[in-house]
Amino acid sequence: MLFVIVCSKILHTITYYRHTTEAPPVAITRETIFQAADTLVEQGQDPTLAAVRAALGGGSYTTISETMKVWRAERDALSQARAVPPPQAAQDRAAQLVGEVWQLAQAAAESRLESERQALAAVRAELEAQAREAAELADQMETQLEQARTDHAAVVAQAEQDRAERDATHRARDEAERQAAQLAARLEALAQERDAARQEAKEALAQAARLQGQLQAEQDRRQQAEAQARQEAHAVQEARAQVAAAEARQAAAAEALAKAERQAERLETQAIEAQAQAGRLTALLERLPQEEQPPAKRAKAGKPKETKPGAATEE
Repeated sequence: MLFVIVCSKILHTITYYRHTTEAPPVAITRETIFQAADTLVEQGQDPTLAAVRAALGGGSYTTISETMKVWRAERDALSQARAVPPPQAAQDRAAQLVGEVWQLAQAAAESRLESERQALAAVRAELEAQAREAAELADQMETQLEQARTDHAAVVAQAEQDRAERDATHRARDEAERQAAQLAARLEALAQERDAARQEAKEALAQAARLQGQLQAEQDRRQQAEAQARQEAHAVQEARAQVAAAEARQAAAAEALAKAERQAERLETQAIEAQAQAGRLTALLERLPQEEQPPAKRAKAGKPKETKPGAATEE
């Protein structure tokens, strides 16, 4: 029962010191333990191991327990040394009778005291053994408590590190989401620009197709005019040949020849104008990108330039 009480007091003391600020280490000596125990006795308190340790501000239960044994032994010896002898006045009045009676009583008291001392010694030995066990248990528990504090500090440090890493991960995720949103907006803008460029390209191709149609029509008209001019030039050549062969009929055919020459000149003028207009259209097509030119234009660009009819004939 006493062992349970001692352990309970030790656990209470350890729990108390877990929630209070630890005092700086104190040099524990025999004199300081004796002084703390004497102070507790003077204050009317029981100098238990926990009370002495609290008064010292720390220390090993084993050291305090061994020192307190010496303190109690010295205190018991001092109490016995201070035993009051029989009064001198009684010895004087009682003489030998009183002395003999006193001796008999003292012998009986010493015999009874010896038996009580032996019983007390046995109880004290048992209590001291229990106190040693309690002190050792308290030291073990204090060591475990220190280890628990160290483990708790490590857990707290790991938790702080995990929290810092989690915060860094959240910041990185937020930054990635922000950059992804910016990239999505940029892609959307590029898609709109691409659609606008495609629309402009379609319109440019449509306009190029219209210009190609106009150019093809103009080329067809020019070819027709050139064919007609060649035919008329051939007719002029035949007329000139007939004039050269029939000089005798020159006077009669002069009027017809003059008329034919005027018509040939008019046709040549039209052919020159058609050729100039075709040159302008060709220059316009050449300014268009080569890959956007129609196949007919590229085929025309590869043909050699034809000689205008009439000019060579006149030469």
